[in-house]
Amino acid sequence: MLLGYSRQAYYQAKKYEQQLAYEGELIIGEVLKHRELLKYLGTRKLLGKLEIFLKEHHFGIGRDGLNNLLRENDLLVRKRK
Repeated sequence: MLLGYSRQAYYQAKKYEQQLAYEGELIIGEVLKHRELLKYLGTRKLLGKLEIFLKEHHFGIGRDGLNNLLRENDLLVRKRK
């Protein structure tokens, strides 16, 4: 056991993290394509535009997950006054 986890659990967690990073990169790339045309598109509307892309690639990300991903990559749109 390594730090209380089995070898299998360690490598499964590592693979899962890599999968999430890969999915995040693809989603961010698609978000940037949409943002070229509509710079102030918010998370909810972006999720609607990405719905087909997400289903084709079997990505299970919801509104809050997309919002967190955009926040981590400094892609959230600030509210205008």
